[in-house]
Amino acid sequence: MTFAILVTLSVLVDPAAAQVVRGRIEGTIKDQQGQLIANAKLTIVNLGTGETLTAVSSGEGVFVAVEVKPGSYRVTAEAPGFKKTTVEGIVVQVATVSTVNIELPVGAATDTITITASETQEVVNSTNPEVGDVVDRQRILDLPLDGRNPLELTALQAGVQLRTNADGEIDRFSINGNRTVANNITVDGINASDNFLKTPANVTLPVIPVSVESIGEYRVTTALPTAEFGRGSAQVNAITASGTNELRGSLFEFHRNTVFNANTFFNNATVNPDTGKSLPREKLIRNQFGGRLGGPVVLPKWLLGPLNYDGKDRTFFFFSYEGKRESRGLSRNRTVYSAEARQGQFRYLNGLPTTPANVAANPSQIRTVNLLGLNANGTTIDSVVQRYLSLTPTPNNFQIGDGLNTGGYRFNATILSPSDILSGRLDHRLTNNHSLEATFSYGDVSFDGDYINEGEPPFPNAPYRTRNTLGRGLSATLRSTLSASLVNEARFGAQLSTLTFGNTATFPEGYQVDFGTIFDPINDFLGSGRNLRVVQFTDNLTWVRGSHNFRTGVEARSLWVRRYTFADTLPRADFSTAVNDPGFARTTQFPGSTTVDFNNARILANNITGSIGSVFQTFNVLERGGSFVPGAPEIREYGNREVDVYAQDTWRMRPNLTWSLGVRYEYQNAPRELNGMSLLPVGGSAALYGISGKGNLFQPGTLGGPATTVLDYADELYKADKNNFAPVIGFAWDPLKKGKTSLRGGYRLSYVRGSFNTIDGTLDDNEGLILTTQRNLGGFLRNGIPAATLPTVNIPAAQSIQISSTVDIRAFDENLRTPYVQEWTFSIQRELLRNTSFEIRYIGNRGIRLYRGYDVNEVNVLARDPKTGQTFLDAFRLAQNNLEAFKKARPTSTPNFKYNSAIPGSLPNLLFDDVLFRGRAASEFQLTNYVQRLEEGRAGDFADYVSRVRLIGGRRGDPFYAAVDAGLLPVNFFRANPNIRGAQLFGNASFSTYHSLQVEMQRRLTGGLRFQANYSFSKGLSDFVGSSGDTNSFLTLRNTRLETRQYSNTHQFLANFIYQLPFGRGRRFLKGVDGAPSYLISGWQLGGIFRYNSGDPLDILSGRGTFNRDDRSALNSVDVAGNLSREDLQKLGEVRTTPTGVIYLDPSLAPGSSSDASKVIFLNPVAGTNGTLGLSSIFGPRFWNLDFSALKRTRLTENTNLEFRAEIFNLFNTVNFDNPVTDINSTNFGRISSIAGRPRLMQFALRLNF
Repeated sequence: MTFAILVTLSVLVDPAAAQVVRGRIEGTIKDQQGQLIANAKLTIVNLGTGETLTAVSSGEGVFVAVEVKPGSYRVTAEAPGFKKTTVEGIVVQVATVSTVNIELPVGAATDTITITASETQEVVNSTNPEVGDVVDRQRILDLPLDGRNPLELTALQAGVQLRTNADGEIDRFSINGNRTVANNITVDGINASDNFLKTPANVTLPVIPVSVESIGEYRVTTALPTAEFGRGSAQVNAITASGTNELRGSLFEFHRNTVFNANTFFNNATVNPDTGKSLPREKLIRNQFGGRLGGPVVLPKWLLGPLNYDGKDRTFFFFSYEGKRESRGLSRNRTVYSAEARQGQFRYLNGLPTTPANVAANPSQIRTVNLLGLNANGTTIDSVVQRYLSLTPTPNNFQIGDGLNTGGYRFNATILSPSDILSGRLDHRLTNNHSLEATFSYGDVSFDGDYINEGEPPFPNAPYRTRNTLGRGLSATLRSTLSASLVNEARFGAQLSTLTFGNTATFPEGYQVDFGTIFDPINDFLGSGRNLRVVQFTDNLTWVRGSHNFRTGVEARSLWVRRYTFADTLPRADFSTAVNDPGFARTTQFPGSTTVDFNNARILANNITGSIGSVFQTFNVLERGGSFVPGAPEIREYGNREVDVYAQDTWRMRPNLTWSLGVRYEYQNAPRELNGMSLLPVGGSAALYGISGKGNLFQPGTLGGPATTVLDYADELYKADKNNFAPVIGFAWDPLKKGKTSLRGGYRLSYVRGSFNTIDGTLDDNEGLILTTQRNLGGFLRNGIPAATLPTVNIPAAQSIQISSTVDIRAFDENLRTPYVQEWTFSIQRELLRNTSFEIRYIGNRGIRLYRGYDVNEVNVLARDPKTGQTFLDAFRLAQNNLEAFKKARPTSTPNFKYNSAIPGSLPNLLFDDVLFRGRAASEFQLTNYVQRLEEGRAGDFADYVSRVRLIGGRRGDPFYAAVDAGLLPVNFFRANPNIRGAQLFGNASFSTYHSLQVEMQRRLTGGLRFQANYSFSKGLSDFVGSSGDTNSFLTLRNTRLETRQYSNTHQFLANFIYQLPFGRGRRFLKGVDGAPSYLISGWQLGGIFRYNSGDPLDILSGRGTFNRDDRSALNSVDVAGNLSREDLQKLGEVRTTPTGVIYLDPSLAPGSSSDASKVIFLNPVAGTNGTLGLSSIFGPRFWNLDFSALKRTRLTENTNLEFRAEIFNLFNTVNFDNPVTDINSTNFGRISSIAGRPRLMQFALRLNF
């Protein structure tokens, strides 16, 4: 109802569209003495279509022509007593102001002077405060474009940070430091974002398909867009090319071939010991082909007789097609078992961490243990496991793995990728005052080997995942010139897409297997997909009155998505040692082993014997009120409606001063699951706190809430956000009044729309309509897995860790609000030479009330027992002391952490011995899962394990619950809500800040040369780096700012150029040469794109649950030995090639990989603390790359030419290394096993233009 009211009210006030696809011509009319001329008449003619517009200069000599279609124009100005002056070649670009200042000489009106646009069109922006640029047709066509995706040229702009992986795919994309969801893209005015999942490629791979041939041009606004633009702080506004009065087109073929490409660094480094040859180059056979055709619609008389039609100056068409057929290989390095490990022979280094470097340096310290003779769970290799392992090769490198039991198998995985993209446009002038345009786009893109989602073949000739994307876009626009100063535009459009994900693997046994430490030989993906639809209506009204250009408007959208997944609907078995302990004794059976080695031995033992730990299986309900259906997918359908209204005034207060004043209102309704299939906790977010009561964190014994946490149907997820007003104010000032200097600045507030994945990720974790069962079966894989008992649906659904130790619930903050970004800019721009400008600018922004999901059910290691007076942390540290005292006194016995008066140094520990472990057998104090946590200082994870995971007598959470039953501890001693594991609250808990100095120089095409170069010095800080759909819990709620870190590259330099060589016909040199020599030397052009980034901020991590549980401690930092500054630490980072691989940080600096304890400087934090180093402590390897092209255009006829081009991506074959492993407990700490970007690739093309 609210939606309908808003739409109705907006239409009644003559609203305007929120997306601008046309430009504007404005300027001043002066005489030769600089006096402004009023009432001058201007005639503006589109050189391509013949369309004519008129304008009249105001009393201040200012004229404005609005809603001008992008293209090339002739502007003629005339006034009584002055010569008529015509300016040829005025370029109008999408959503851009073209400033043309015309000087009229005194003379007869019958006299005409003709000048070129370069003499009048300003190169300095003195008319609006926006920061951005247009990527025009020339740059789209002529710059070297890897992958031929025109939207990747958004990365030419200052402040745009783009990172690609070794496959050439974008894995990070941000504009001025903001999250991906802050970027909005439209195609022909229609929202083109993936509204389910906004990935880093959201801008460069929109749902509405585009291609080099279809795009006319697009504008990238990186800061301070006017109020017309919403749904984000940065805008990319693309338009489809259109036809003109001349029939023009092209045919093309682009080809890549393996023989022209360089090998990857790591393929070269992987040598086959039998042949002595490196792994071959990644295969790449790519053909991209197609064409474009546009012109007037002509229906000839000889064909249609009286129905003939000549559309010149009236009706135009455009059509494009691009196809791609690609077969490629991608270098992959999989973790696999060695031949010895497959036979149960576990090897490790005595007294040293087992790493490839340590193995190579200390072969005499290798120890071998036959696990089959020790494993309490089984003594033979499981036949089913043996079959699975036979699908995996043995190692051919030790760039990953421990160097003895595991290593890497590097190979080139085969990927097939066909695609087809079609686009079209029809423009028709109904009358001189009314015009109609319609566009369509269609794309079909497939991957046999979905490497984007890690679905390529796991090993040679293995099954693989598939992906198909079918995208469509439609729009229709009616423009009406109601008067000389009033223009209306109405647009209707839609985007539709279907994504289908499959798998060629089958599972004849009826179950799947998860090995854990090695790469699974069969991808366990079972299929998923989604359908998306956006229907959009906008309406434009632009009114020019005096020095004001008013716009006001509405945009209404209906968004819908249906997604499904078969995830885990088959039983999935693991070999968890936490559930099924093989019963090893580290001290006696693995003397001299590290904790990591001992754990790896336990895992290997269970894996090869097929000793089942747990079996998981997911069951789904297909409709509200239904039952669980075995094998059925989870299906969810979401919808939402949005309305945005704005008003904008561009006020040319003086000829040299323009103000941009606007306000935007965005109604943000809460999305809904359209079939009522959403469950939320009864009581809302307060229910997350369970028996403790809302907000009662870390208060054992305070019981202010319900004893049971219940999930029930919820039709309203959170309240609608109705007060989203977003102002924008900016100015552009030419202080010298000569059009050569400009000062610009302003402030804007932008609301940031999330995606449906934000909602889906929260609802999906609430079990009731989805139920994942966990059966701790024991036994062996070879004996099969019995069918699970079909669970029953119980709604309301009570939650309990006794049902599942992994039960999590999630809820929305009832007052969830739309995040927003405040941004401010100031710049100075100066024309240095004709057509060349220099600009220096400052851009700052703050992300406020950003989305973040986090766990309020934090483990409380500081909980104090009033009876003993001890905190849990006190007791944990005493247990650590007693464990070490026992190991020192009895080094050959199984370690024990119970107080023992006979052991020197052992101390009484009342909370453990008399409360938590009261009456427990001595063996309870020797369990590996306890002892390891004590050895590693994982106090938070110990508390989590003892109260949730430990299974005694069929009950989880013993011995803790035994102490609760005896009245010795309150039930909320460790957690506010003891019924569940995690209690995720999705709210506005995140923030970001960004500051940047940007310097840019641009040259319009003059003398055959154009270029753009910019440098950015920036710093971005945030507490959360990731997708807004993710939950990223705090290390501790006691200090939520502990995770603040830098997330942007400090330094970035970007440059691109096009240079038409000055030789031959029409050029500066040798222009008089004729015949064959002329054909040889004419038409040459060079182009290039250069990028340099300083290194990414890196987090040196322990990842240990020393304060909170392990699952919430991924960002737990480290302590540092010695008094080292950040500068000292940065000096430790350097790319080095060693006999065992590439390193950036010396492995000897970390305990998990060092062979010399005296060199270790990165230390694990002690129990009860988080690391003191903090995040973003050093920066990783830098990145630089140059793409280069050379092309030759040969004229065949007056209007036809043949173009040959060669493009070289990564011209100098620069090896840009990816970031190293930064987990100090990993055996691969400091090592690099992949590259960022790709090796040198070459592409050749032939193109016929007519």
